[in-house]
Amino acid sequence: MQEECNWFNLYYLVFKPTGLSSSSFLQKWHKLIESYCRSFTTINKRALIAWEKVCLPKSVGGMNLINIRLWNQAAIAKTCWDLTNKSDKLWIRWIHYFYINTQQFLTAPIPKQASWMVKKILNARLTLKQNDQVTIGSLYLSLLGNRPRVPWRCLIFANSARPKAIVTMCLQLQN
Repeated sequence: MQEECNWFNLYYLVFKPTGLSSSSFLQKWHKLIESYCRSFTTINKRALIAWEKVCLPKSVGGMNLINIRLWNQAAIAKTCWDLTNKSDKLWIRWIHYFYINTQQFLTAPIPKQASWMVKKILNARLTLKQNDQVTIGSLYLSLLGNRPRVPWRCLIFANSARPKAIVTMCLQLQN
């Protein structure tokens, strides 16, 4: 009899009996997902490609998987950008009223009584650039950094071969 994999039941079976908080649950969940994804790129417990390379865009030789930690930093930085450039939302006015007051947003100290979420948003000021329009995707790509394009990217990603053959060729081209 084949059992269905239900992620909600997995949470209650694995994590709930231990009494983990939500932040430690997310860390454990992230490690579980990473280990599951890494199991597809390993043989004999040795990674064939570094995880950082797998998470790079296709144009620079990666597999275009999203690095969840960098994406989360980009999303928090986008929220920080919203705080500096938008004033029509109620939560933005609330944060300005209670935490920033008359101070400059970029130089205001982080209050000790602020919640963990407000502290994370205010810490994201360091990664934020002054642009007219910011998207999470553009912030994510800037956090990944500029890397040179590889000349063999068209061999891999404009190819109608089987996925196994493409992955094998990618492994060979990665040295």
